[in-house]
Amino acid sequence: MGILKTASFCSARLPGSCRTHPGFSNLLSGLSPKPPQLSIKPAHAWNDESSCSANNDDLKLTTNMKEIVIKKEDAVFWMDQSGCWRNSSGKFRKKKVIDLFHQSIAKDDDGYFIAQVRDGILEKVYFRVEDTAFFVFEVLINDDIILTLNTGKLLALDPGNLYVRDDHLYLDHENERIKFSERAMMQISSIIEEEGDHLVIYVRGNAFPIPEAPSSATAQETTDHFYQPS
Repeated sequence: MGILKTASFCSARLPGSCRTHPGFSNLLSGLSPKPPQLSIKPAHAWNDESSCSANNDDLKLTTNMKEIVIKKEDAVFWMDQSGCWRNSSGKFRKKKVIDLFHQSIAKDDDGYFIAQVRDGILEKVYFRVEDTAFFVFEVLINDDIILTLNTGKLLALDPGNLYVRDDHLYLDHENERIKFSERAMMQISSIIEEEGDHLVIYVRGNAFPIPEAPSSATAQETTDHFYQPS
C-alpha cells in the first residue's frame, strides 16, 4: 500500500501548473483566429447539485445551429492521467485556456467533449482521456469535507465512495470516476491512516475503510470501467 507515500507535493506537476497553448478555437484545427468566447454555460453550471456530469438540456437550445463536430480520434488535444490538458507539443500553458477547457467538459453517449458557441456555430470537440475526465483539485477539511473538481464544481465527500487503485485515490460519484490530484491527495492525507493492510479515512470522528479496487492492468478499459465500492 503506497498511496500515502506517493501523496508528496510536487509543485511542478500540479494540475494548476498545466498551462496551455493557443486558444480553444486554434486547437479546433484552426477554425478561427479570434479569441474564444464561451457562451454555452460551463459544465459545472449545467449540472444539478448531485452530479459532476453535464446535463445536456442546455445544449438543446443549440439544436437548430450549424455544428462543427470533431471526433476524439481526430482531436489534437487530450486529458492526461494527472488531469492536465496536452497536445503534441506538451502540456497546455495558459491558465485562462486551461480553466476554460475544464469548465466546458460535458458528456453524452459518444463520450466526453468540450463545446462553445462562436458566431452562431456550435463547436463541439470530443477528446480522449488517459484515465478520467474528472479530478479533485482541492480539498477543504472542516466538519464536512468539500472537494473542488477541475470543472469548478464543489462536491461534498461521501467517504463510502472512496477507493484506491494502483496507489491512486478515486471517488465514484453518479457513475463517474473522479481521481484525486497530487495536491488534493496531499491535502486529504492528513485524515487518512494505514491500519494493517488497508487505509482508513476519519470523518467526524468516524472511521471509514477505503477498499482497494482491482488494478487497471486487470480491469476493463479504464475509460469505460467504474469500480463500485461496496
